[in-house]
Amino acid sequence: MTVGGGVNWQNRVYTDTVTPYGTFRAEQGSYALVDLFTRYQVTKNFSLQGNVNNLFDKTYDTNMEGSIVYGAPRNFSITGTYQF
Repeated sequence: MTVGGGVNWQNRVYTDTVTPYGTFRAEQGSYALVDLFTRYQVTKNFSLQGNVNNLFDKTYDTNMEGSIVYGAPRNFSITGTYQF
């Protein structure tokens, strides 16, 4: 069995937008995303892997260029791989 994970850190970012009504600042504070996985070799040729992304279900923005797009919430996946 193999177990692993990672942490992705994003520092604070902001963008200023100038409009006829003034300058507005959109800001995203710093955040960390934690991902985990485990892989199990069932047979010589077949393995199963499970992934969890955004383990703590952190709400964050992925784009600050004129629009705000929420990042992916916590999600899971299971993958089977057969090698021959």
